[in-house]
Amino acid sequence: LLSAVKQLPEGANELVAELRQAAGLAEEQQQQRVRAKESGLSFADQVRIFQIEYPAGFGDDRWLSTIRGSGLSQRAKRHRQPAIDDAHSLLSEEKLAHAVAAGSSGEVVEAITALLGRTNLVRPKDVDVLKRLPPDRHDAYVRTLRDLVFSEQARPHRFEQLAAALGGDGDWQLLTAPPALAQPQSWVCVHPAVLRRQASVLEPSLIVPAKPDGWVYHRLLGLVGRVRDLLANASTPPADLMDVFDFISVTLRPSARKLLSG
Repeated sequence: LLSAVKQLPEGANELVAELRQAAGLAEEQQQQRVRAKESGLSFADQVRIFQIEYPAGFGDDRWLSTIRGSGLSQRAKRHRQPAIDDAHSLLSEEKLAHAVAAGSSGEVVEAITALLGRTNLVRPKDVDVLKRLPPDRHDAYVRTLRDLVFSEQARPHRFEQLAAALGGDGDWQLLTAPPALAQPQSWVCVHPAVLRRQASVLEPSLIVPAKPDGWVYHRLLGLVGRVRDLLANASTPPADLMDVFDFISVTLRPSARKLLSG
């Protein structure tokens, strides 16, 4: 019967800190703060790095050819647009609903497996988790995927349902890549190491655990949405959250700092 609120009530941060302390998470949070201090990068630095590498922003020819992969005849695993186009066709709400109703969810699972195998968003060993999914779980997986992607309500709960449909064997990437490709305006693919770096810059209190968690995903969506808004304010608006994810990956990779002193 609980409902999410958009703003934290007064004293909520202190309460969260106390709960983290009681749960033994305070040390992990402190480590993230140490990483943030050691990196020494600000969001303004990220924007500078991005502009050095891609002067025309997300419309830069180099970005479109090496990252987005728009309009190219040859497709690479790192290219986002071809995978998004495939997902729009494969993972429409109508097709997912029809698959469940017609008992053809296995075909959808097979197609998603092939789609993920054509990207670098999910490791091959994790794609195998979906490939080995027992047939009696196919309907549950497709149904919960549809419910997560196309519903605005109870996101954390639906995320947990999707994880349960995979028998608890799916990692962050496997759970979040299909929604991110199907609806890149609304969902983001989570690589824990990548988003931990961004959290350390903008939201050090946000801890990304190794195991997928629905409430953490909800907070990560807020973090990535904040990055999208900051980029728009910096006159470099991204096309979608996939662009934001790649912006984070590019600007917070270990070697990117060198560009600031070049």
